[in-house]
Amino acid sequence: ARYGMLGQLDFSALPCQDGDLFERYTEDMVFIDGYLGDEVTDLVAGEHHFMFLVDWKAKEGGTVCCHGLASLGRLGVGSQRRARTKGELRAERKRNKRLKEAELLKIRAKEREKEKDIPDFSGLPFEIAHLPNGSRVGDDKARFVFLPMRIRAGYASQVSAGQAHSACATEDGQLFVWGCARHGRLGIPPTPGMPFDLDDGHDTYYPNPMTVDFPGAKVKYVACGLKHTLACDDKGAIFAWGLGRYGRLGFGDEEMKALPLEEPDVEGEWDEFSWHQPKPRQITSLQGINIIRVYAGAYNSFCLSGGSGTPQAVYAWGLARYGLLGIGEYPSICCHERRFDADIPAAKCVECVKRLAPPKEGGIPTFIEERRGHPAFSRCNVAFPREVSKNHDFPADAEDPLDVYSATPCEVQALAAQSIANIIPGTFHHLALSSAGKLLAWGLLRHGRCGIGKFDPEGAMDPKTGTRRHDKTVPTYPKEKGYEVSNRGQIKIVEDDPASWYLGTPTVLQGFKGVRVLKAAAGECHSAAITEDNKLFTWGVARHGRLGTKDDPSTLLSDPTDEEGMYRPDPKEVAVATETLPKLVACTSTATMFVASQMTATWQLRHQPPSKGKSMREMGASMYGMAAGR
Repeated sequence: ARYGMLGQLDFSALPCQDGDLFERYTEDMVFIDGYLGDEVTDLVAGEHHFMFLVDWKAKEGGTVCCHGLASLGRLGVGSQRRARTKGELRAERKRNKRLKEAELLKIRAKEREKEKDIPDFSGLPFEIAHLPNGSRVGDDKARFVFLPMRIRAGYASQVSAGQAHSACATEDGQLFVWGCARHGRLGIPPTPGMPFDLDDGHDTYYPNPMTVDFPGAKVKYVACGLKHTLACDDKGAIFAWGLGRYGRLGFGDEEMKALPLEEPDVEGEWDEFSWHQPKPRQITSLQGINIIRVYAGAYNSFCLSGGSGTPQAVYAWGLARYGLLGIGEYPSICCHERRFDADIPAAKCVECVKRLAPPKEGGIPTFIEERRGHPAFSRCNVAFPREVSKNHDFPADAEDPLDVYSATPCEVQALAAQSIANIIPGTFHHLALSSAGKLLAWGLLRHGRCGIGKFDPEGAMDPKTGTRRHDKTVPTYPKEKGYEVSNRGQIKIVEDDPASWYLGTPTVLQGFKGVRVLKAAAGECHSAAITEDNKLFTWGVARHGRLGTKDDPSTLLSDPTDEEGMYRPDPKEVAVATETLPKLVACTSTATMFVASQMTATWQLRHQPPSKGKSMREMGASMYGMAAGR
């Protein structure tokens, strides 16, 4: 319930997680009071905020509304500074009557100067926790909007939300952006006097929607990732800007590393990985291919081609770790020459030798304590635009060699025959929805976020003994592996993370009883879907009640390295949501929100109507399901 995501200002009556008074949550559905529109046509979520499009009309567009955490301007509601009270205004009027004009001008000049020091969002509520002794503690930096607010961003046709920035495309082809401007993710040049976060001066932001000087034709779709943005125009061209690390902009590895770096901080330190593109720039490798939709995950980018004589295809680029590109597993390669061979001396590997101590007289090189050998180079058979499939060696991030990536778009060939209608990117897992209503998933399996069922043979706990039970029926899935060097100077392959099961190829989910899936959403560690028969399904981490299914803890599985990471690995119906006929769904990092197309008679008997806003029958309304903390 943090940051007003439940639509409530005071949530002190809700249970808290593990004694943390700010971690309030509910597993019950909560109606968001103060509804503003006649119908919701688009719903998206950032890390701690929701956005939706209301009052949409063909060829006219609609209005963007939002609520949640307001810091860094991600809501687009303006600076929202504290307004003066009625008492302060009365006192000011009395004072003004006594003063001469010259004195009054001097006082007003001082007041204007003082107002500059009032922090942004000071007029919004902030988090407050009630302690058992009756006192209160709060975080005045965590300002939030708890009821949906309209923002001035033209007549929007589509909205998108990133971690700390947001955007919308309008019906007439304009692009509006707002929120954190760091790394150029807004596509707007910085201006003198921009507001910035007090904890980090690099985090500048625009609290109001701003138009982007877009170099293409009319903007058709926009997608906000963690720290980057994509857009395509009505001519089929695709553009990217923002942080380039892990190749998420799609310009190519050499081009990425030629981008400018962020300015040094106040202590003079540089971020050597802060390559960024400050303005929209076309992805030339996809030039000539008609792009009809763009999608942005935390560390990945996707686009869908088709129409105008272009065959349908899904292209992916960015971080390849955990199978995030959906192009398969990555065989272990050493020195880009041959498959892993335990008999290869490390001294003969141009990368491993960098991590060896010089050989003693007459001896062999030895492994330096605390220095890892390099990971397996990742070679995969991929198809780049207009090219046939071929083996390609992915580069690795210099800070973490397991973070291999593709800086150039490559085709997700496993989706070629699926007639994909939508891509739903998450953080470390992604979903795809076909026109036939099939939902596919790939990426990190941990915490059950992909929804394919059991993947950890020891995920279930014996309630009597408290020990893990081994299930021989659980399929075997790959884990990420790396290289180390033995103390004899030999290369050896090792399992880097025992909980790093992943799905390298998009796989169809089977948990919907044969019914077509119409909508889906991917959070950080959980997912949700709406089926054709108006049912809502959820799966993944159950913490903070985000699944809404009120599972018995004994029926959940446990993560081997996360005691609080109890999860359900397959889709399960949220029974009470069926009473509202779900229409749209979105997931933040720990919350789920859905839009109800109609309230059934069962719901109206069970719940009282809201005190304000639209009636139940008028709604097409916003409903919260399983809203939770951060």
